[in-house]
Amino acid sequence: MKRPWDLQIRCGCVVLVSALLLLCLPHPASAQFAPAWQRNYLRGMRLERNGRYGPALEAFGFARTLQPNPRKDVRFPGGRRLPYDPYYHMAYCLARTGGSPLVIKKLAQRSVQAKVTPMRKLEELRDYVLSHNLAAPWARRTHPPGKPAAPRVTPSPQPSPTPVRARLDLTAAPAGVTVEVDGHPWGSGHTSLMVPPGRHHLRLMHGHRVLYDRWLNLAPGETLAVVLPTIAPRPRTTPTPTLTPSPKPSPSPPPAAVGGAVPASAPAGGTFRTAAFKKLSGRAGAAFALALLVLLILGIAAVLIWRGKRRNPDLSAERTRRLASPPGGLTGYTFGPYEIEAKLGSGGMATTYRARRRSDGKEVALKIPHDTCLEDETFRKRFLREGALGAQLHHPNLVRIIEAGEDHGMPFIAMELVRGVTLRDLLAVAGQLPLDRALDLTRQTAEALDYAHSKGVIHRDLKPENLMVLPDDRLMVMDFGIARVEGGSGLTSTSVVMGTPAYTAPESLAREPVDHRADLYALGIILYEMLEGQGPLPGANPLEQLQAHLKGVFPKRSELVRPLPDPVWDLIGRLVARNPDDRFPSAEALLVELGGIIRDLEEGRLSPA
Repeated sequence: MKRPWDLQIRCGCVVLVSALLLLCLPHPASAQFAPAWQRNYLRGMRLERNGRYGPALEAFGFARTLQPNPRKDVRFPGGRRLPYDPYYHMAYCLARTGGSPLVIKKLAQRSVQAKVTPMRKLEELRDYVLSHNLAAPWARRTHPPGKPAAPRVTPSPQPSPTPVRARLDLTAAPAGVTVEVDGHPWGSGHTSLMVPPGRHHLRLMHGHRVLYDRWLNLAPGETLAVVLPTIAPRPRTTPTPTLTPSPKPSPSPPPAAVGGAVPASAPAGGTFRTAAFKKLSGRAGAAFALALLVLLILGIAAVLIWRGKRRNPDLSAERTRRLASPPGGLTGYTFGPYEIEAKLGSGGMATTYRARRRSDGKEVALKIPHDTCLEDETFRKRFLREGALGAQLHHPNLVRIIEAGEDHGMPFIAMELVRGVTLRDLLAVAGQLPLDRALDLTRQTAEALDYAHSKGVIHRDLKPENLMVLPDDRLMVMDFGIARVEGGSGLTSTSVVMGTPAYTAPESLAREPVDHRADLYALGIILYEMLEGQGPLPGANPLEQLQAHLKGVFPKRSELVRPLPDPVWDLIGRLVARNPDDRFPSAEALLVELGGIIRDLEEGRLSPA
């Protein structure tokens, strides 16, 4: 039995922590209450200014996924009005990190079509790509839509004139100073760099110490010389029997810069660090002190809870009971070689958790079936068999299965953890997708299905919830939980309908043999939903939807909310044909037909509507 004073201390800690958390809550007008795409866009702008182009690219990608339409004037939190063009910033960050030139060109073309970013910046981006030997995709200069393209000129065999560039001379006395220009290390010692004119980020490092971090503006043809400091090695501290302090070396004066450059290092003693601490005043200092107080109180509460758990002799029995129950409360427990951290989602057959492998700390998605499904011993064996089968599939558009195992009588499947948004969430935000983007997502899905079908594996539950769109527009097919080998048995008996009713092929309902063409049928319905913003089949409940599949009820072209080109409508018609023999014979044949439509759309021979 708990003592009264112990209960009062715990109640007081809970009340105090709750009050402090209420004080720490942001004001509704702050940036945390802004839409998710605005928060990611502002975060990407901040990271880009700091030279962290990799995280900035991820933030811009999330913003573009949630809001794909650029705008000239957007009101952001705090009353700021900024142009919104994630395509230009993604192309800029990709160029800075040495990304694919083809992707940079595609993003730059979307930015040109949006007419949000000035052409001056786009031309500077093109010159940067040309100067870094990435000129292959920039051979044809982009032009604004509506204007005729400039006539193609055959290049002469003579070498092109060398562009006017700026020169940066760096002289470092010791070999321990590392020079980084625009995030790329250039070694140490005397270094002479030819860089394009404009804004460049210069950083000097000595081990883990940042000696100099500054942005420099170089004009065309300008030569800027910076003299780097002489760094004395840090003396090793050895214990001495006496308490007499050793004399501190006098700080060396900062070296002068040549050519009007800013001094290249900070004086010994941490001037930059001292200046940074002096800026912590006012509300920032109060927030820092409040955060320390909250951490202290949380630590005290954690100690009290830990002491209470040690006095509870039934903890191991409670864990065993929760493991034997439906896996809705496994957060915080270990499962096999993994430690469960949070719940990601739950389906009709299993629950997926975010877990971490204890051996190396790798994050995975752990799928554990429901306790009601485990009543059938055949289900457990087939679940593990299908998990081992999925571990053999390796494709850029497939979520890789790491392993399948069993713990405390419950099977599990550990999968690769991908971060993005499902196609269902994307359609809920964007509604109808542009024709080119919908066709591109369909192409990536077909490539994943073609690879899985070549291995004899059928998905059988293809739907927008199982398609994950990453920030770089790469699509990942997930959840092969009810997949089976073509010609073999699935996870349940033949008397049970497999898959989701809205995307189930008619032959699955008629108890006919099901092959890989059932996945193509579901892909056709998904393509229709991406283009029209709603499903093609009527029905308020799953039974009515299954009847619509059997009867072959499909909207006529005149009933479409959004008109579609003839080739696209014919493609959807072949995918959702009631008879499997009338569909594409394979995903490879679908890719051939789809590739021709995408080429016609990119070259202007096919109108989007």
